[in-house]
Amino acid sequence: MSAPRKTSPAAIVHQSAAQFYDRFVEGIKQRIRTAQIKAALAAQARDLEQTIIGSAWNFRMRHRRSFTRFSRALRSAGIRSEP
Repeated sequence: MSAPRKTSPAAIVHQSAAQFYDRFVEGIKQRIRTAQIKAALAAQARDLEQTIIGSAWNFRMRHRRSFTRFSRALRSAGIRSEP
């Protein structure tokens, strides 16, 4: 007589494959979340930069005469002062 066959090793294999798949999917979701956060931060940085440049431009236009010396210094340093 032969011993009855056990099915538990197959269940263990399927369980570890399911766990591997779950970890794989979680890893992909985490990468997507990270990319979305990085994109949002980059957009905020661009908006802030434009706000700062715009504010500097508006200030320059209001104080044009006193600003010429500063503008020359910016140009000589190679810094763009227009929005």
